[in-house]
Amino acid sequence: MPTRLGYKAVAVHFSANKYLCKMPLDFDKKTKQFSYTKITKANFSKYAGWLSVVFFFFYFISVGHSTYMIVRQVVKPNPAVKLKHIFLGVMMNTAGTMVVGTVIYVLRSGQEAVDRVNWLIQRTFNFCSTRNEFVLTSHMEDDLRRTRHIWDSRIRNAFPSTVPFFATVFGMAANLDVYQYLWYDILPVEVVNLVWTRIVIKFFSGILTYIGFAESCRMLGIMGILAIAPTQLMARIVKRLAQRDIGEMGQNSDETEEYLHRTYLDYIEMKIIEVSFHGFEATLAFQLIECGIWLCSASIFASMRLYDILPLGFYVMFPFFTFAIFGISQLLLPVFVPKCTKISPKLWSSGWGNWKEKGSQIGDVCGDNFGHYARCGSSLA
Repeated sequence: MPTRLGYKAVAVHFSANKYLCKMPLDFDKKTKQFSYTKITKANFSKYAGWLSVVFFFFYFISVGHSTYMIVRQVVKPNPAVKLKHIFLGVMMNTAGTMVVGTVIYVLRSGQEAVDRVNWLIQRTFNFCSTRNEFVLTSHMEDDLRRTRHIWDSRIRNAFPSTVPFFATVFGMAANLDVYQYLWYDILPVEVVNLVWTRIVIKFFSGILTYIGFAESCRMLGIMGILAIAPTQLMARIVKRLAQRDIGEMGQNSDETEEYLHRTYLDYIEMKIIEVSFHGFEATLAFQLIECGIWLCSASIFASMRLYDILPLGFYVMFPFFTFAIFGISQLLLPVFVPKCTKISPKLWSSGWGNWKEKGSQIGDVCGDNFGHYARCGSSLA
């Protein structure tokens, strides 16, 4: 993610959703930094539209309709509900739970997430600098200005506003029928069969479907940024270590030792961030996975009563695809890290003094446990 193309993609992602309700997360494409505004009583009216769209229109109404359709098939099957409706209903439940879970994460830990990603961006720029502070050199600025991105065109200002419409075309065609089954059980048959009633149901179904897909595109994109950034930086650290031969330490000790000090300090800070991420925030991830398991179980039970077309594994596996994609790339990287940790005890002891001096620079982020994590830095891999 911390590349010129990545920054452009993030900027396009946020600008493409500017016409939606304002949310507390934002991205400054000039400074390449994220910002977070905590929702309080003073600014609640500013973000009330976004909260109502996510929790009421999207989660309560849209996900509630699909949940009702699945539960009704278990209690009282409806012949009009086909296999595709059950499958799409479970997908909407899973995606909706992930979106709402991301929103809850933003509300509870938004500042921590923003600080973490901004720290990753700063460390990426520090790879081109010899100092442990955020430096954007004039050479890098000129390089950024000269670079022509793949999105550069004469119509680039009109392009972002049309991004969610691509997914909405397919989403509306697939999900317009999800909302009508609840009204079939509430309204009389004569009223439901009226032409104007069907038109009204289709109209509001289209609006709700667009809201769901637009918010999903925005929130899942943000979740992808938060998940990809640590993996990208870890890959750069491993690549940086692989570019130097540890055996050169005796020949050019000063330059190479300082190089390794900075690199391993980046690695230790990265692992501390990762440990903090898998601490209190792991509970939220577990709740999301657990919710997906229950939704899958309900869809499997409903499908077993009516259909035997697709294997059970098909229903069991798909909610975990997103988690697998986010996790596999990060789990593979530690395989290469031990190759870069074969450092002599003498070098390790000589470098520990400099690391202790530099530890105060990240004390605000890591707290009093920095020394403990730094001493165990090699084992955290």
